[in-house]
Amino acid sequence: MNKATELVRVAWQEAKNNSTASRIETAVNGVAATSGLLALIFITSTPLAVGAGLASHISTGLASQPFKGGLEAAFNQMSSNNYSFTANASKWRRVEFDIAFVEYDQGGTRTRYPQQATALKRIQMMDGTWISAT
Repeated sequence: MNKATELVRVAWQEAKNNSTASRIETAVNGVAATSGLLALIFITSTPLAVGAGLASHISTGLASQPFKGGLEAAFNQMSSNNYSFTANASKWRRVEFDIAFVEYDQGGTRTRYPQQATALKRIQMMDGTWISAT
């Protein structure tokens, strides 16, 4: 969950800064995420593709303030969820929450970006039982 949260932070920061594709690629590489995690969050599995997609959105105006605000909201809630999980790691095995995405198809290449995350919905205790977080 730490790396997923960090990837969303990087996407938000780079969109906010109107960064170039190579800058975004370097920042995503800095997280050292696996291709599986990249694919889970962005559909695409390489830092190059994440950078090119986000830079394309920035240059065409698709990365508008609502888009950037959505990335920020997703990052903030994921950070909160990550903090709760880390603070209770000795008692919790897993947590469950939802992430809303916006998807784009440009020239046959699909990418998606987190736009919102919910608070924790369920928590799995160390004994395997699940409890509602609400």
